[in-house]
Amino acid sequence: MNPINLIISGLGGQGIVSLANTFISLSDQKGIKCLSTLHKGGAQTLGSVYAEIRFSKTAVSAAIPNGLLNVLVSFDAWEALRTISNYGLPQHAVICDDPSVNQIARTETLTYKDALHQLKEVNFDHTLYPWRQVAIKQFHDPHMCNYLAGRAALPFLPSEMQCIETYSDIFFKQVPKAQQHQAKVIELYNKKDFYELA
Repeated sequence: MNPINLIISGLGGQGIVSLANTFISLSDQKGIKCLSTLHKGGAQTLGSVYAEIRFSKTAVSAAIPNGLLNVLVSFDAWEALRTISNYGLPQHAVICDDPSVNQIARTETLTYKDALHQLKEVNFDHTLYPWRQVAIKQFHDPHMCNYLAGRAALPFLPSEMQCIETYSDIFFKQVPKAQQHQAKVIELYNKKDFYELA
């Protein structure tokens, strides 16, 4: 198997580390070698944060080479654009499309909506989806956005890691404050098509 390279990007406080640890634990449980690095910006809250994760059957370096990004999961449009500019276009991307959250102007002239518009103009396989709004609607908890976006990325990861039940179990162990939603996840998402609920 060729390495599958994943980046999870966003801002401090959006659960980047929790989701990265979920995927790392999932790969370990399924016997897939995994190397990862975590990068934090100057501020812990609302600062740039991203995790590089490489899944492989053989040893590889932790750094993802430019142009070899397979999967991007991003919780912020600006951070998605930054990742694309640094690593090249991913083969697949799951991006939280929610302009009502974290509308941080990165320049004096560009808004968060400008970042979303730029992403929509780029020609690559990506899903712009309001995961945070779905999390609030289904669970009354915006933090479940991470679960939903991570689950949407599963089909692009190594086939051994695509077990929804194992992913869910590990996620709820990594994120104890979300455990109150575990029963509802089983009730809703294991019985219906994933996208029908959104």
